[in-house]
Amino acid sequence: MSGAGVILAINLSVAGFLAAAFAGIAIYDRVRVSARWFAVGYALGMANFALEFAISLSGHAGLLSVAAYAAFLAALVAFNAGLARLYDVPIPWRTMGALAAAALLVRLGIDGMDRHSVARMMLYQAPYAVMQMLGAWIVWRARVRRYLEVILLTELVLVGLHYLSKPFIALAAGGMGSGPEAYLDTAYAMYSQALGSVLAVAIALLLLVILVHDILN
Repeated sequence: MSGAGVILAINLSVAGFLAAAFAGIAIYDRVRVSARWFAVGYALGMANFALEFAISLSGHAGLLSVAAYAAFLAALVAFNAGLARLYDVPIPWRTMGALAAAALLVRLGIDGMDRHSVARMMLYQAPYAVMQMLGAWIVWRARVRRYLEVILLTELVLVGLHYLSKPFIALAAGGMGSGPEAYLDTAYAMYSQALGSVLAVAIALLLLVILVHDILN
């Protein structure tokens, strides 16, 4: 297994642990509806990682690649729903639905483009960035503005920007591979998975702190 594959396996396991942690909070305190959404979000993140493995092992991308993309989009939608519930902000279902539908259409439309084209890579990553920035906007609208929310808002913006930096990281690392099935064999995959893991865990731990703080107070 490649280095990126090892990190992907770790990410899959960590996503599972985090989904279980949020589910535990949701069961312990049923009022915390946001925890249910976060649990769903990280469970969908697990599905994304599992599909990435399936693509690599099967040697054929096809619908698996689109399914992996859709799973991660769905994870971000669930995550934003959790943020909205956490901060008592209306869930922007229409905005997220329209964004997700447009993103999937773009994803299907870019298959014919050069895989190493900056334009293609940016079109691939931009919906993730916008969805994450939407989460930052939800936190910005929160009535509560403690230092924890300021940190969370900053982290969400950084994650959104990190998606937009990925095309340039890919070029600097030597590319994304000849196809989705070769992704895990690239240096870019290792950097991307490692950076994504650090950011995702940082946000999850902060959300756990916020939820526990709210329960105790």
